[in-house]
Amino acid sequence: GDQARDSFPYGSPGTTQEITGLLGAVDDGNVVATYMNIARANQRLWQGQMINAAAAPFTGVLTDRLMNYADRQSGKRGGGKCDVIVTSNSGYDSYWGSLKTNTMFPDPRGSFTAGRKTGAGGLSIILGDRVITLKIARKMPPQMTFGLQTDTFKRFSLNQWQWIDQTGSIWRGVSDSTGYFDIYTAFGCMYEELFCSAPAKNWRI
Repeated sequence: GDQARDSFPYGSPGTTQEITGLLGAVDDGNVVATYMNIARANQRLWQGQMINAAAAPFTGVLTDRLMNYADRQSGKRGGGKCDVIVTSNSGYDSYWGSLKTNTMFPDPRGSFTAGRKTGAGGLSIILGDRVITLKIARKMPPQMTFGLQTDTFKRFSLNQWQWIDQTGSIWRGVSDSTGYFDIYTAFGCMYEELFCSAPAKNWRI
């Protein structure tokens, strides 16, 4: 990254400093117009399925109806069959809230246990012939949910992490126009990328 330890494309032409994430892979061109050097415009199979959950009839709630609709869209337009759903804690809560009003059983003993279950055996959904458990990603933006067909994703690596040590050490003193600081940094590089071979098989809500 840069001196502030940020990672982002910079320079001319832009030099990618970080692996492309799901938002770049599952997109219709509004976020990443050119994906892996291919322009998404007029390339239907290179465009992920974007579902606006704020529009009617979904009203911004992550429901089984909404996810079934997204899955059907990816099936019709790209031949996709997602096998993992990735959402945020907010999305998980939204789905849990939409289900629990229909799955309440009165306890004749008068006791009640509240809460929700996450992880293995957590909330699931049936999409066609598949039963998929929702996965929570800690850094997922709260308003997003992804339906992914995992065999369309590959992670490529060239060699492994290499420290820059041409001077005989990986450590370098930090300085600026005022002089040297009592700070040392180490730099290294690794070539990796996450690639989606069929964005149209995946969806984003």
